[in-house]
Amino acid sequence: MFDRDGFKRFTVRSTVAQTVRVMVADDRQDDRRQEVTITGTVAVAPANAGDDGGDTSVGAGATTQVIAGDADRLSVGVHNPAGSAGVVRVGFSAGLTASQGLPLEPGETQFFAYDGAVYVHNPQTSAVTISAAAVKDV
Repeated sequence: MFDRDGFKRFTVRSTVAQTVRVMVADDRQDDRRQEVTITGTVAVAPANAGDDGGDTSVGAGATTQVIAGDADRLSVGVHNPAGSAGVVRVGFSAGLTASQGLPLEPGETQFFAYDGAVYVHNPQTSAVTISAAAVKDV
C-alpha cells in the first residue's frame, strides 16, 4: 500500500521456496541492479498468549509505568480513554517528560512492537487512567 508520504506496508508472501525479485521505491525508478541476497529460512509464528494488562492511574504531572517489560512480548497496546483529561505522552523510560515520547490523544490507541517497560507521562492537572495489554509468544 502506498500513500503520498511513502510506504504504509510492504508484504511478500510465498508458500514455496523460490527466488523472488522485488523492486521497491516510493518514486519512479529504473533497475540499476542494486541487489540484496537473503539466504535462509524464516519462521514467523503468531502470538500464542496474551497479557491482559489492565488500567493504571497516572497522576497529574506524573510519569508511571503502565506495563512491565516482558521478553516474551511481541507487541503492546496502550489506550487513552475518550473521557480522559487530555493528551498524555507514551515512552520507554521512567524519566519521560511532557516534551518527550509520543502523544496519545483521548480515545486513541497505539501499538508498539516492544518488549520493555512502557511509561506514560500525564501533563494534565488531573489524573488519567491508561489501559494497556499485550500479545506474547511463549
